[in-house]
Amino acid sequence: MSARRPGPVAPHGAAPHLVALVSAAMCFLAVCALEAANGAARVSGAWSGGMEGAATVRVPAPEGRSVAAPLAVAALATLSGAPGVADARLLDADETAALVAPWLGGAPDPATLPLPLMIDVTLADPPPAPGAVQARLDAAAPGALYDDHAAWRAPLEQAAAAFRRLAFWSVALMGLALAAMVAAAAHASLAGAAATVRTLRLIGAQDAYVARAFERPIALRALIGGAAGAPAAALALSMAPLDLGAGLGDAASWSPQIAPILAAPLACAALAWLTARLTILLMLRRAP
Repeated sequence: MSARRPGPVAPHGAAPHLVALVSAAMCFLAVCALEAANGAARVSGAWSGGMEGAATVRVPAPEGRSVAAPLAVAALATLSGAPGVADARLLDADETAALVAPWLGGAPDPATLPLPLMIDVTLADPPPAPGAVQARLDAAAPGALYDDHAAWRAPLEQAAAAFRRLAFWSVALMGLALAAMVAAAAHASLAGAAATVRTLRLIGAQDAYVARAFERPIALRALIGGAAGAPAAALALSMAPLDLGAGLGDAASWSPQIAPILAAPLACAALAWLTARLTILLMLRRAP
């Protein structure tokens, strides 16, 4: 048969047009899912980056700041000579109150609330072993507690990784849903043109020739739908509030990622083309 573009069997039913709608929805959801995962990673990275390279020493002061001050001074002196510690600074009462203000709904009065004395520690590279620092503190300032924030960083990193896994699984399920819709559309299109297809096969048309008549329009509709859905997701995300990132600066702001916006429609079109081709060829092979 000639390689010219086959027109008589091109799909004209409603089912192929549904591919565009499903592709638009899938691309919209896929871009949102990927951007949500990227946003979680950025927020987690901002928090982890702020905690990395820093540590805190907490000196309990149940009887007041003045009573615990000598222990804090001893802890500060011990930290200043510890290997792996670049700098250590004792926070004043107002700074300590400001640290707990977000958790208490406002800055407490240091005179009425027995806040611990806090020492802000800047770590060198490589950082010291937490156990070694704690041992020094136990000897010089009993009751002082060293915290390198590892217990806070690990859950944040695990949560970001979980968001990424969820996003990838969501995108995979969306791809399966699109493939199922394309297979149904290809099946309906071929059934609607059964008489024409039989005639073409009688005069010598190869199955690949017939499949091209269906796969190209379906893939084009998937591309058009995806090209509408992905930018719509970008627009929706650009208008979403980002109050969760308050205090994190630029790390929490949403910046559009061009890669998923461009890749989502192309991936939908490629998946639709492959699914339609395999579906049509399988049906033609089974046909008498």
